[in-house]
Amino acid sequence: MGYKVLLQALVRGQISRWGLADGVFVDVYLRLNAELPRPPTNVLRPDPDWFEGRGLVYGFDIIDPENRLLAHAFRFQVFYHADEQTLLVRRGAHMTAQGL
Repeated sequence: MGYKVLLQALVRGQISRWGLADGVFVDVYLRLNAELPRPPTNVLRPDPDWFEGRGLVYGFDIIDPENRLLAHAFRFQVFYHADEQTLLVRRGAHMTAQGL
């Protein structure tokens, strides 16, 4: 079964406000639209530490191609839509860590 990903306006705004380098920005959208739906059971997990434990969490890390010492961690709150073919991405979180 193929899944459709629906990024809510809040998430699109959050991603834009994070001020990501172009390569990281593109990678985030590629992962959300290509990796998340194939199949989502491989990448979605319940996690009580994120988003008040509501929904499922899709998370991934990216090394910044413009600064190899900068790691980005992303977490997204995801719900299955009632149609069972759409993944609703409702909120996102972004953290960075500077390596040595």
